[in-house]
Amino acid sequence: MSDLTVHVTAATEQQISGNPPGTEAITIPPVVRRQHLMGLRRGDAILITGCIAGFFTLLVLVRNGRMKTVDQALMSALQVLRWRPFARTMWLLSWPGFSPQSRIIPPAVALALWLSGRRREGVFTFSAWGTSFLSRTFKVLVHRPRPFFEGITIVPAKLDGSSFPSGHVLAYVGVYGFLAGLARSGRLPQPLCSVGKHLTTLLIVGVGPSRVYEGHHWPSDVAASYLLGFGYLRLLWRLFERLEDRSLLRPKK
Repeated sequence: MSDLTVHVTAATEQQISGNPPGTEAITIPPVVRRQHLMGLRRGDAILITGCIAGFFTLLVLVRNGRMKTVDQALMSALQVLRWRPFARTMWLLSWPGFSPQSRIIPPAVALALWLSGRRREGVFTFSAWGTSFLSRTFKVLVHRPRPFFEGITIVPAKLDGSSFPSGHVLAYVGVYGFLAGLARSGRLPQPLCSVGKHLTTLLIVGVGPSRVYEGHHWPSDVAASYLLGFGYLRLLWRLFERLEDRSLLRPKK
């Protein structure tokens, strides 16, 4: 469904009130109001459903051992790149997702938004971290071994849980994806908007290849995590917008 946009001017205030010029009219704030006729717009519903369907399709293929050959070929092709600056960049892209920083950065950012007066943004940023819960849940259910085959390079790191899905990718898409949305829509302090939207996009796009390059995840782990993460993020963002719209339409006391 498309959004309904209402622009209210001083002239239309008199028409809405039904009062003649010069008399008191009902004042409606001149803001752009988005009203979703149904819960989710059709495009959102299709996107979210497609992401979830794609995730479970990959899960079934992984459980049945259908992705092993493709995963090995893709991982070997990526690890051919041995340029040291590239390897260092891959390590830096993964660094925020390792403990303890992975357990400090998301709640710290959410708390900073809350304390700065952006309480709704803070609460939803913390909720975006819920992708980490999804990661742990599916790791227990799937329990896929980490990559290991002849010719693979594995960067030493403290890894826990199974390989499927990628906790890094899910956390980045959830938390940094939501922050990217805030930055692009101008809901963060202005100096942070220009920097934030580029930095968060770089982290989200780069973390997937970095997990494969370092030998910590199979490519199918990463692909499935992007699908589940973006589905979760889209649903969360639409809920955020709906609550924001309702607060705009609520009469001020």
